[in-house]
Amino acid sequence: MNILKELSRKNEKELVTSLKDTGSFFAVRPLADDPDKLFYGLLFRRERRDDAGVAYNKYFYKLPELKELITRNGLDAIMFTVVSGLTRKDKFYSSNILNYLESDYNFLIMTAQIFDANGNILWEYPNFRRPMPSLPAFFALQYPDFDEAKANLSDNVEIKFKTIPGIGRALSKSEGSSLLGNTRGSTAYVNIFGEMAALLKPEMKPFWSDGNGKKKDEPAKPEAK
Repeated sequence: MNILKELSRKNEKELVTSLKDTGSFFAVRPLADDPDKLFYGLLFRRERRDDAGVAYNKYFYKLPELKELITRNGLDAIMFTVVSGLTRKDKFYSSNILNYLESDYNFLIMTAQIFDANGNILWEYPNFRRPMPSLPAFFALQYPDFDEAKANLSDNVEIKFKTIPGIGRALSKSEGSSLLGNTRGSTAYVNIFGEMAALLKPEMKPFWSDGNGKKKDEPAKPEAK
């Protein structure tokens, strides 16, 4: 959808700012390349995956083109974020939380990967290095119409698609931006970029720890023999 291209481009500065705020990178900047040309020029294939109970779309890119892009732009690494569609089982509750409908729903999800110049994946989202990996939906494209079923005294709850204008309004809903000035970022984008950034922050260790879970100056325990 064109609206997704426009909103993604509009909110990419939020991602750049979130990444800078992690303190994990020397410098972060967006590329000026056209997203469509860049994506389809680099894309090798896409797979639907279900790893550790997490359903998502994984993207594979052409290594020579990837190396050329990184070298041409003088980068150490590059991050790709992709919004795609996915059907997966989920549960939606009615407004009064008394009823729910578990079924297959269509969602928009956002995945991300960071590559070095050799095509190695340095980091990805969903991130499987965390104890309990997950992939929150970026946006639900469908909803169960409990109100219509109630109005018609029916037990049959229809699953409906949200309208394109409705999707646009929902994804444009904004909150205070992390950027300076009066700009405001989309709530949906800010939330998911914030989760990505949280996973990229350096691991914080207690000041009294040596990094291996022991207190500083704590004598080592003898090994059992």
